[in-house]
Amino acid sequence: MSLYTISAFGFKCPKKNAKSNPNALYANSEDCCSFYQCAHGHAYLMKCPEGLQWSTKLLRCEWPENSDCGASNGFKCPKENDEKNPNGLYANPDDCTKFFQCAHGYAYLMNCPEGLQWSTKLLRCEWQENSDCGVKH
Repeated sequence: MSLYTISAFGFKCPKKNAKSNPNALYANSEDCCSFYQCAHGHAYLMKCPEGLQWSTKLLRCEWPENSDCGASNGFKCPKENDEKNPNGLYANPDDCTKFFQCAHGYAYLMNCPEGLQWSTKLLRCEWQENSDCGVKH
C-alpha cells in the first residue's frame, strides 16, 4: 500500500498519548480518507489509497464497511432516490452541521464548514439563514 505525505496544518501532535508515546497514528476528524502520523512532534497528513478509509480501531486504512470513521449512526442509504439512484446527499436528522453522502450503498458522515448548515433544498452547506435544516416541510 503506497501512501504519500502532505504537511499538516492545524493538527498538533500530543505530547504523549495513552501509551506515553506521541509518535503514533491519529484520525483526521475532517476526512475519513486520511489520517495523521506524528513523528518527533511533527504531524504528517497521510492519505489512504483510493476507496479506503482510516480505521481508528484497527490503526490502518480499510474498506469503508470495515472502517469506524464517519460512523453513520444507523443512517442507511436508500435503495433508490427520486432519480432512481441511491448515491447522493442526505440531511442528518440529528445535526444540521453534518450530512450524509451515500456512495455504492455506504453512508459517509460529512461535516459542513464551520458556521454553515446543511440545506436539503439546495443540497449543499449554506449559511443558517439560507438553510432549511430543522424546518418541517
